Amino acid sequence: MVVRDLPLLNLLNHLFDLYWDQATPLDAARTKPVGLSDLERTVLRLMAAGQLDEVISRHIGLSVRTTRRIISDLTGRLGANSRFQAGVRAAERGWIA
Repeated sequence: MVVRDLPLLNLLNHLFDLYWDQATPLDAARTKPVGLSDLERTVLRLMAAGQLDEVISRHIGLSVRTTRRIISDLTGRLGANSRFQAGVRAAERGWIA
């Protein structure tokens, strides 16, 4: 599409500048693990190490049911369909080292 109408071009340019100023850098998710508690970081680290829910539960001192709820919440926040996918996405975002 070629646009030659000057008022429309000015509007599009203005909108581009407006959205550009409000944009978040692509690597912002990698640099800031927003809203992760120490407990959630520990659970992610243990998941990434391949630990079972029961082992994670013993390590953090919570019930298996609570641990599974935390894992489910983290998986949902990461938009993952599996633990493996959650681990990959957490690593991509810099949530685990």
